[in-house]
Amino acid sequence: MEYITLGTDKILEEYFYQIINSDRKIKPVGGLWSSDYFAPTFNEWLDYLIGKPTYYCRYTLGNDPFKMKAAIIKLYDDARVFHLDSKDAISELEQKYNFDFERLSEDYDALYANPYALFDYSEDRRELYRRVYAVKSLDVFDLSVVEGYKKAMIDIEPFDYTYSGDDVAYYNTIVNPKSFSVQGESDEYKDFLEALTVQLKDFIFHLRLEHPNFPPNKMVSLIKEELDKIIGPDLIEYAKRNELDPERLGYSLSTKAYRKVK
Repeated sequence: MEYITLGTDKILEEYFYQIINSDRKIKPVGGLWSSDYFAPTFNEWLDYLIGKPTYYCRYTLGNDPFKMKAAIIKLYDDARVFHLDSKDAISELEQKYNFDFERLSEDYDALYANPYALFDYSEDRRELYRRVYAVKSLDVFDLSVVEGYKKAMIDIEPFDYTYSGDDVAYYNTIVNPKSFSVQGESDEYKDFLEALTVQLKDFIFHLRLEHPNFPPNKMVSLIKEELDKIIGPDLIEYAKRNELDPERLGYSLSTKAYRKVK
């Protein structure tokens, strides 16, 4: 089975956000999110985004709202995937793990959620999961289980993307047949992370004392602000030299520093 992730055609450890819990209790933040890849002209995730302008614009190219980078990924056959698609699975997530996706990510390599398969659960709970997950989704917790990926560009026929509704748009996914491996962390990135972990240890400790009820995703946002003060210019220079996105790098470092200190 192949999956498609939107918004980038680069899968690399330096962009990876480690799994953290969030204020959206039943859904984690971080990981590599994707959806089933069926055909060049059918993508559930993109179909969902088309009716939601704010989300849609986050994924398109900055200079062209009708082009979107993407990557087609394939997992190794032995990847440990937690399938959230039944009453038993929901019970396990709620009772055994207590919605602790950080702990779940220690036992599994990925989460696959199928909101359409939850027919045997209570109506309120079923609708909650359907609303939060929206489409069949794979969230990869560990990039080492990605066997490889192909770069793609989605060409979208122009439509009124400023309108929030049930618009239908047509598109085609052009996939580069060359397969790539996930790029690992550079020594310089590792040095950033090691230094930040030391420098932010007290900051994160005091954040927890001052805001004991803050969900981890909000903590990471505050860590990212502090990171920008500490290494912001150096990170921008590093990103420029390596043709990378400094924001993605910053949030990746923030989630990893948070998890290391924790």
